[in-house]
Amino acid sequence: MDRMGYDYEGCHGEGRIMVFVGDLIDRGPDSISVVRLVRRLVEAKRAYCILGNHELNVLLGKANSGSKWLYGEKESLIRDKKDRHTLQALADEATRCEILDFLQNLPIVLERSDVRVVHAAWDDAAVDKLRSSKLRTVLDAYYFYKSEVDNMITSLLKTSTARAERDRLLAKWTPTGAEGLGPNQRYGPVSEDELYIQCGELMHQNENPVNVVLSGFEEVSPSPFFAGGKERTLRRKRWWNHYPSDSPLVVFGHYWRKASHTESNSEDVHLFGLDESGKVSCQPFSLLYTSERYVNAACVDYSIGRRYIERAEGKISGETGTALGALRLPERVLYLHDRPPCDLQGVPGQGVTLDNRGHVLESTS
Repeated sequence: MDRMGYDYEGCHGEGRIMVFVGDLIDRGPDSISVVRLVRRLVEAKRAYCILGNHELNVLLGKANSGSKWLYGEKESLIRDKKDRHTLQALADEATRCEILDFLQNLPIVLERSDVRVVHAAWDDAAVDKLRSSKLRTVLDAYYFYKSEVDNMITSLLKTSTARAERDRLLAKWTPTGAEGLGPNQRYGPVSEDELYIQCGELMHQNENPVNVVLSGFEEVSPSPFFAGGKERTLRRKRWWNHYPSDSPLVVFGHYWRKASHTESNSEDVHLFGLDESGKVSCQPFSLLYTSERYVNAACVDYSIGRRYIERAEGKISGETGTALGALRLPERVLYLHDRPPCDLQGVPGQGVTLDNRGHVLESTS
């Protein structure tokens, strides 16, 4: 805030307003103070804030990895140090009610003619569904569309062509090419029941518009991986590859970019490394891009939620590419808390030629 010209009360000399893209909680030592700070700014009309998937999870009553502080419980957030609790401020019942009351009234997306703000994924169909519905709260919308998907799954299982329809849906959500696999090339033994379960999980994620905008589309992962405290068989999908270049700029978080080229995991590689053609892509400080063009989409999540892991592992802050990021509009200037501001690179729709490290060799109009 200070680096961008805001004082402690959220006032800016040019009358600018802050926008928080969600996921205020569950990472770091003091989620309570973070929520209270943002609430104070929102109530003073000096900031806007949208929901993230972590906020949705606590509204749904899910005690996921990192959220036990809300229930007054200690936990370890370091996978290989489960015997050592992570230092977190713990909520009592009054604090929990205070936080949930604030979160349940936050919007899901923000939009004006020149910019869109969403936590994870902007999908016109999903946003149109939410915009046109008469549902009053995010929980109303979540459970309404969850019921719709449940009915779709029940109908699928009752049909004589259930297996064929299941395989069609799995093929639809299975990546192909350099980082993909075919529907009959899954890792390990996969039973018929497991395939139906996986199909159901994908339907709940990709057909419920609340899940789409708050945690993005998912697809079948070529191999299992560990994230969010558990092993997963579905991974996040690069939805921005299909975002129209002539659409307004969309700003979002969620995806844990890195502010420097450091050691990558499988999630980094398929989201910000290899694209469908097998080429490396995505500089840290540019619009996102495919192997052919820049996309009018900016992810401002630079993995600041991983800082607590760096501290626990005795690493220098930022050593693994973590930073707190913000984008100033309409100038399109990117601010990271530990380095000088820089212009957001790239022009929407402009063609790109990449080298084998993902650096742009040239841009073409």
